[in-house]
Amino acid sequence: MRTKDYDKKAAILQTAGTMINEEGISSVSMSKVAKAANISSSTIYVYFVDKDDMLKQVYLVNKQDLATALVAGVSENGSSIDMIKTFMTSLAAFGMNHYEQLSIIEQFNNSPMLDKLQIDSREELAGFNPLFVATDKGIQAGELKPVNHDTILTFAYMPVVAYVKNKQTHLFNDEDIPFKMVINMVLDAISK
Repeated sequence: MRTKDYDKKAAILQTAGTMINEEGISSVSMSKVAKAANISSSTIYVYFVDKDDMLKQVYLVNKQDLATALVAGVSENGSSIDMIKTFMTSLAAFGMNHYEQLSIIEQFNNSPMLDKLQIDSREELAGFNPLFVATDKGIQAGELKPVNHDTILTFAYMPVVAYVKNKQTHLFNDEDIPFKMVINMVLDAISK
């Protein structure tokens, strides 16, 4: 049995992610990824059971990188408003510095493929718990509207993703729409 080279696995995941961004999720195949990664078609099966396994791992690796970036500045002792600002600022920085990764996540989020992969929510949301705790704390303290933390974080997440996409594709710049304005609009929507 052949042993796994984790650098090679990371390179395969990176290649698959690039292919997802360039061609879309549905056009990715094990053989195309193997060819693009300069490995044999049989070698890719050392790392992944099948295409769904590979796609699942592409999604989870990128999602975990996002989680790491988003929770880095979150303090359970700060106010929920400060946490939301930090969350949005960290998301914007991640998107500007790792746009390919954010695009991969968004492709999955907007695809029925995500449901097909049957990712366990504990696996998908691993690393995001500090955000949930801080949001729940803000809801209980009356700082945030009394809805579940998913709704609050979605209201903060989606405008930032749209903002980053529009900046990356040069539809506008900070002078046209300052990021602070986006933060204030979100806070108006979710603050009690």
